[in-house]
Amino acid sequence: MKGRHGILAIEAGGTKCEMFLVDAETGARLAYAHGSREDMPEVVHIRGVGRSPEMMRFVFGKIREQAPELPHHINIIENFRFHDSQKTLALEDHELEVTPIGEFSVALALGGVDCGIMVLSGTGAAVVLRDCDGRHHVIDGVGPLLGDVGSAFYIGHQLMRHLTYELQVQQREVPYWCEMMDIIKVPYDKNAEGDLIYHRLGLHELTEYTIRAVDRSAIASVAVLCEKMAVDGDAAALRIMNQAAELLAENVMSVAEKCKIPEEELSVIGVGGVLKKSRFVWPRLHEILSVKLPCARIVCPHFSQAEGLVIARLRALGRTEALERFTT
Repeated sequence: MKGRHGILAIEAGGTKCEMFLVDAETGARLAYAHGSREDMPEVVHIRGVGRSPEMMRFVFGKIREQAPELPHHINIIENFRFHDSQKTLALEDHELEVTPIGEFSVALALGGVDCGIMVLSGTGAAVVLRDCDGRHHVIDGVGPLLGDVGSAFYIGHQLMRHLTYELQVQQREVPYWCEMMDIIKVPYDKNAEGDLIYHRLGLHELTEYTIRAVDRSAIASVAVLCEKMAVDGDAAALRIMNQAAELLAENVMSVAEKCKIPEEELSVIGVGGVLKKSRFVWPRLHEILSVKLPCARIVCPHFSQAEGLVIARLRALGRTEALERFTT
């Protein structure tokens, strides 16, 4: 596609990666692909499997299958500057421009505003305010040991702690234990000799697993099990999901108290996989914030963060018609 200009949006998170290839001139969607930890369970990366070079190549391979003839000029839009995209994706023969766009800027683009509050809950979590004077205030976004409250990691970790406690109290196999162990791929053997709890159900192996440095995306993946348990009516899982929403709401209110934007002009924009996919966290968060900030606009945009990268870039380029086509 000589002479054509494309946008390759790369939304890489802790547990997944999404890519969109878009015609920068017309807004046409040329290809879409995604990958997750389930596709590459053997990959461990300090920033999460979704940001690993292996995942980049895996997802981009799917893009190439859909669009074997790439535009010669490609504007790579990344939510996280983590490696040399040109080499990782083998695009040395293409004319490239790399534009990092942070998650907060994506959230504002999705909300259609220039200032406001982003509440992010994905593998990790953060709340960010951009005030009307351009000042920023950030709470969380500091990783699992110092924060990530209300995130998929938080939910998964709380469920693991709960199931471990129940296992030790009951001294027998408890519901969902083996599903949890399968998700994080810690071995156990019910037919092994020795103590039921520590040897046959793998609590000894799980203890060693958690003492070692682990990829937080593995723990975050347990949030999917917590969601399933909550749907099944499990009281502990429902409590964990509600707690996640309540902690996120506390952080939102902490920055809202410092905000100079009039409440009737304030937008609170929810983004991230937990808020978009969970049946419990966003509804509870919305419920709390609607009481505490009754005049604010509280939204979880329909478009994904990967689409938000494209939207933000097309707006910056002034491609009004391309933006309209992409979003309709």
